Amino acid sequence: MALQKIVLWKELTATVAIIMLLSIVTYFFNKPLSVILMLAALGLISRIPAGLSTYLNPLEMVDFFGVSIALAYGPLYGAVFSFAVFMFSRLFFPNEWPMYTIKWSLTIAMGAVVFYYLFPIVGSISTLFTVMIIWNSLSYTFILTPLLERDAFMLELYYDVMLSPITIFHRLIISIIGGEFLHELLISGSSKISYLYIFGIIFILALWFGKDLFMRINEAVNKSKVFASERKSALKALVEKTGFDMGEATGIIASVIVLSLALTAGQWGEETFSAAEGIKNLIIAIPVVALSFIAHEKAHKWGAQQQGTYAKFKPVWPMVAFSAVIGIISGGWVVITAVGTWVLTSLKRIGFKYPFVGAPAQAKIALMGPMVSLLLAIFAKVFIGIFGESRLLQDLFTFNLWMVFFNMIPFLNFAQRVAPGMRETSAKQIFPSFDGEFVFAGNPVYYVSFMGFAIVAVLCLLFLPVWVSAIVGVIAGILAWTAMQREGMVEILKR
Repeated sequence: MALQKIVLWKELTATVAIIMLLSIVTYFFNKPLSVILMLAALGLISRIPAGLSTYLNPLEMVDFFGVSIALAYGPLYGAVFSFAVFMFSRLFFPNEWPMYTIKWSLTIAMGAVVFYYLFPIVGSISTLFTVMIIWNSLSYTFILTPLLERDAFMLELYYDVMLSPITIFHRLIISIIGGEFLHELLISGSSKISYLYIFGIIFILALWFGKDLFMRINEAVNKSKVFASERKSALKALVEKTGFDMGEATGIIASVIVLSLALTAGQWGEETFSAAEGIKNLIIAIPVVALSFIAHEKAHKWGAQQQGTYAKFKPVWPMVAFSAVIGIISGGWVVITAVGTWVLTSLKRIGFKYPFVGAPAQAKIALMGPMVSLLLAIFAKVFIGIFGESRLLQDLFTFNLWMVFFNMIPFLNFAQRVAPGMRETSAKQIFPSFDGEFVFAGNPVYYVSFMGFAIVAVLCLLFLPVWVSAIVGVIAGILAWTAMQREGMVEILKR
C-alpha cells in the first residue's frame, strides 16, 4: 500500500476551474444546476488529500454532497452525482487502485438513495451525516468487498479499524458545521448560495497551497510502515503513533462504549420505549464521548511529558461496570466518568532541578484533563449559539461537564477510606484515583482557583453569552486564587 501517489495537478485544477466557471454562468438560468456543478468542483478537489495520503482519506466530501443533493432534489440526482463525480475523479489519479474507486462510487451512490428514505425517520441532518460512518463501513467493507473483491475483505476490515477515529472526527465536523447549512441552502435556493462559492474558492486555495504538506504527510506514512502487510504489528504501530498502547486502547474503547450507554440511558423514547430513538442517540453519543474521553486522557499525557515523564491510562474495570449500572438506573442523569486513572511510567526524570515527580508536578498533570474537558464544553456552547441546539452538541456539552466536575471531586485516599482493610494496590484496582485527589493534594491553590473559574463560568453559561461567562469565570478564578494566598488557608482546607 506504499504505492507512490500520482496526481495530475494541471488537468485537475483546469477541470475544476472550468466547472466552477460553468456553475457561475448557470446560476443566472438554473440555480439548482449551478449548485450541483459547484459541489461537483468541490468534490473533485476534495479528492486531493485522498490522492496524497491514506491518513486523510476520509476527507472526501462527495458522499456528503451526494446525500445533500438527494434530500433537496431527489434520490436519483444524488445517486448520479455521487457515482459520476467519484468515478470521474479517477482520471486525475491514474495509478489509484481501481477497485477502490468502483466500490466507493457504488457505496456513496447507494447511500444517497438510502439516506433520502432514512431522513424522515431520523429527522436530523447532523444525525444523518453521523450515521454515514456505519453505512460506509457496512456497504463498502461488508457488502461490496465480499461481492466484488472477496480476497481483500480482511485488509479492508483492517483499514476500517485504523481509519475510524479520523472518520468519526471528520463526520463530526461536517455534521456540525456544514450539514444544516448546506441542506437549508439547497432546499431554499436563497441568495446565501454566494457563501458556497466563497467557501469553494477558499477550500480550493487552501488545498492547492497545502499540497506540498500533504505530500510530506504521505511520505511520512510510507516510511512509518504503518500500512505493512503484517496487520497485527501495523495495528500496534498505528495505536502507538497516537501516544497510546494496545492495553490503553482496549480500556478506552470499553470506557467509551459504557459511558455512551450511560449518557444515553434516558434517551430511548420520551414517553414510551423506542429502540430506533435509542440507537440513533447512541450513534450520536459514541463519537462525542470518544472525542471527549481521548482528548481528556491525551491532555494528561501531554502534561506528563511537560514534567519529564510519561502517563498511561489504566482502566478500573469494577468502576466501568459500576458506571454502566448507575447510568442506567439514573436514566442518564448521573454519568460516572472516573472509570480509570492515569499512572506515571516513571517517577524519576532527567534534566529537572528535582529528580522525582512530586505531588506539585502530579497536580499539574492531573489538572490538564479537566481543563481540556472544560474547553470542549465551552466550545460546544459556542457552537450551540451559532448553529442552534442539537442532540450532538448537547451531548458534547453535558458529557464534558461530567468529565470536569466528577473527576475533580477531591476524594483524598478514597480507596483506603472505603476499603480500610485492603492493601493500597488492591484497593486501587476497585476505586480509581480522581484527578481532584491529585490536584488538591499537590496544590490546593490550583484546585480552588480552577474550580472557582469552572463553577462560575458554567453557571453563567446558562444565562449569559459565552464571552461574558468566560470573563466572569476568570474573575472568579482570580478571586479564589487571591483568597488562597491568605495565611493558613491551605492548612485549613487540608484538615
